[in-house]
Amino acid sequence: MAQYTEEQREYFKSKIKDLIALRSRVSAREAGKALGVDKGYALELIREVLAEAKKDLDDKKVVKHLAQANLAFDFVHDRLFSIAVSEKSTNREKIAALREAGRNKERQFRIMLDTGIFKRQLGNLSIEKEEKGISAADIVGAILREVDNDTRQRVTDIINNYLAKFKQSNPVPAVPS
Repeated sequence: MAQYTEEQREYFKSKIKDLIALRSRVSAREAGKALGVDKGYALELIREVLAEAKKDLDDKKVVKHLAQANLAFDFVHDRLFSIAVSEKSTNREKIAALREAGRNKERQFRIMLDTGIFKRQLGNLSIEKEEKGISAADIVGAILREVDNDTRQRVTDIINNYLAKFKQSNPVPAVPS
């Protein structure tokens, strides 16, 4: 099988999409003949195009259902907030409405995480540390270099206070000689 550049591959895939639009069950032989490539490569391209189309359709379904869920969440959130600011509501009702509004937003965010709208970045710091030799101090130092002096001093104070408390609560045992 001949090697093709990424640009040629994308061109072939667009031509296969055109062939599939004209005839939904295009064969590898027909596609290969139309593109001037062997049927094995044409079959590979057809499978890729169909897989991309299926993924796009699945993504569109997820986005549609997510949009409907967001509308419902927003409606409930607005209703709960109107209860919370209403003068007719008791303090207990206001507190319960605000609590439930917060839970509602948390559920909405979790659904977005589960559907892949947002990506969780768990464990990347230790991986980067191992791969690139970056320490936590290097990362904090890089961040502090990018902020103004007041913020830098406040963050440094917070870190120093935390370290002092940590050292007090976790004394280093003496090494026997």
